[in-house]
Amino acid sequence: MESQSIKRVKNSLSVQLLDNHESAKGRNDLDERIQKGRKLERFLKKAWVDVLFEGVYETPSADGYNFLMDEGTTLESFRALSYRLEDELAVKGLRIFQHNDKILLEVPRALRTFPSLKDILSFERISKNIPMILGEGENGKLFIEDLTNIGNVLVGGGDKSEVLKFADLFIATLLYRTDPKKIKLVLVGENFKKYECLRRLERDIVTEKSDVVKTLLSIRSMMHERIDRCYSAGVGNIEMYNSLVGKEPLPYIVLMVDKLGKAINEIGPAVAQFFNDIALRGRFSGIYTMGFVNTARLRKYPITLPNIMHRIAFRTNNYEESTLMIGDEGAEVLSGEGDMLISGFSTDPRRIQMPLLSEEEVSRILGEVRKRGIFSSWEEEGDYINL
Repeated sequence: MESQSIKRVKNSLSVQLLDNHESAKGRNDLDERIQKGRKLERFLKKAWVDVLFEGVYETPSADGYNFLMDEGTTLESFRALSYRLEDELAVKGLRIFQHNDKILLEVPRALRTFPSLKDILSFERISKNIPMILGEGENGKLFIEDLTNIGNVLVGGGDKSEVLKFADLFIATLLYRTDPKKIKLVLVGENFKKYECLRRLERDIVTEKSDVVKTLLSIRSMMHERIDRCYSAGVGNIEMYNSLVGKEPLPYIVLMVDKLGKAINEIGPAVAQFFNDIALRGRFSGIYTMGFVNTARLRKYPITLPNIMHRIAFRTNNYEESTLMIGDEGAEVLSGEGDMLISGFSTDPRRIQMPLLSEEEVSRILGEVRKRGIFSSWEEEGDYINL
């Protein structure tokens, strides 16, 4: 049966290719968690940390407790009690951080929930130029950003496969929700070879080390040429330029570089220079960057990427890697399987559970793309998926 809010598109992918990750919803233990929060307040005051319990919240992977800080209370004094708090709660992996005048304590949940990509794509009207699904945050709120507003993202963690799941999620969202003529991909890294069948590739996938700098230099030259076009037309960005030219607008370009830290350290600083330049000015020309790093390598071979303000950290091996990635500890106690921290985004909650997309699901999607030659044409007024 077809939803009234979703139109049928010829040759579009079906959400039936995605598994619906079932998870328990509708928890009824609010009173129990409030009592636990009051108990924690008494425990902290006995330890000479003066706070006032304010309330609770929940994320798919943790229960959160808010405490107002009294004068003289610091985040460091709270974190100094982390081991005693873990003993008190009989858990491991507490996350303690500060937000304005509050201390927030997150306790891992025994039973996690996972948002379903199938559900998100079926029932959420995603009106973004380049939609980037982050996942579910505090109290069930769904977070979807527009890459055209963000410009650049650095994604990292201690598990390479978990980090690359975010790339799979992003590309799958584009396949379901965007016109291939309007968004083109430039993929750098051997792990992207499975996407060779996509029609929305701007150029062949870059897998050779010798071609990385050439590709970045080419993209930077494209950026300068596009900026010059905008300047000559008397406008300030690609959106305004495309509104003027009408019939033949310039497509958005998303540059995705896997093993960015390794490339910088093995090939040379030119990689960082070009990537930083594109990350800083690319958004004005419709070119956006997404880098993927292994935080263990990031710790061993630090890299400087000052122009990449928006960061996503999956579970790291230790707090040093977390600090390098997002400027604070906390990623080292994440639960894995898409449990992430974000930094630099406009959204207030910082802990988000990414929808899981299995390798089998990715294979089914790409199998359909290869078999049917999907998206050789696109209906402008019906750009929604089949149910």
